[in-house]
Amino acid sequence: QVQPPIGDATFSINPGSFRTCDAENGAITATAKWDVTGQSLAEVAVYVTDAKGERKLWLNGGTVGESTTGNWVFPDSKFELVDRATEKQIAELVVKAIPCP
Repeated sequence: QVQPPIGDATFSINPGSFRTCDAENGAITATAKWDVTGQSLAEVAVYVTDAKGERKLWLNGGTVGESTTGNWVFPDSKFELVDRATEKQIAELVVKAIPCP
């Protein structure tokens, strides 16, 4: 799932959706990529909010980066890319479940 360009920033989560019947324990690993070089930021943070609404800091990074999660991404996990200095949200993506036949 790729967030439409946010001004001059990009943010993506791959995969952005998955079939829960294909996932081990209902969870998957996912890769986040971001590029905010066009914005005047020094660092970003990525927060993850689980389906229960618990928000946790996943990582801090530079203006361009890529990182892969562990096997803990469940349906409705929300990833937020924020400016680390101001905590202002730049982008948000939610991983979706695809129904199994």
